[in-house]
Amino acid sequence: MKFRKLLNLFGKKSCPGCNNSIRKFNQIEKSVSSSLSSIYSAPQGFEALSVDSYYCPICGANDRDRLILSYIQRNHTSHCSILEIAPSKAVRQQLVKNKFSYRCCDLFMHGVDDQCDITNMTCYADQSFDIVICSHVLEHIHDDSKAISEIARILKPNGQALILVPIPIGLQANLYDAAIEDSETRIKMYGQADHVRMYSRSGLTDLIKNSGLSLKTWTRSDDELAFEKMGLSSTSTLYIGIKQ
Repeated sequence: MKFRKLLNLFGKKSCPGCNNSIRKFNQIEKSVSSSLSSIYSAPQGFEALSVDSYYCPICGANDRDRLILSYIQRNHTSHCSILEIAPSKAVRQQLVKNKFSYRCCDLFMHGVDDQCDITNMTCYADQSFDIVICSHVLEHIHDDSKAISEIARILKPNGQALILVPIPIGLQANLYDAAIEDSETRIKMYGQADHVRMYSRSGLTDLIKNSGLSLKTWTRSDDELAFEKMGLSSTSTLYIGIKQ
């Protein structure tokens, strides 16, 4: 770790996952990049995927980790209570280190605070959290309307749901067919064997708004310098559902 920090001293980039200067973020693995090109619905790539600056060479935070952490660090204090669904190692470590009131949950992952189903989070009372992080989870869920309703239920008034899913650039409508169960077709249609849906931008925003949450986004136009320093793509977008 110390050696990697020395190699990146005086770099012009920065990583909110470890608060280090970075000379250059690492590219996504070639095997992953190659598989992305075969996804039927994403010939132009993905909205929030920075292929050439995917992960931090020091802490490993990927592009969506950096997007989420930078938003929280710029807009919230450690007095906030946060739930992260299907936690990222980089996000979890940084939020705990910064003394946020943090919990994480998942149905299958080991080492989480609570094991629960996102569509039925009975372990949490109404209005429990200021922030719920849901990054690359909803594409795994058949009943995504129920999942987003549960997120809305456990948010405090004015609480925020920070939501990311894979969104192909240019896709006009969601792709979803509950009858597709074989891995090969799912990979071709949705990108992974355990994905059941591919979202369009309008499909995700409608899902959020139909749950009763208001919607705002955080994009490069909100903080051009920060996005550049963090190596985020020009189309990277964080979707924020706000409970009124």
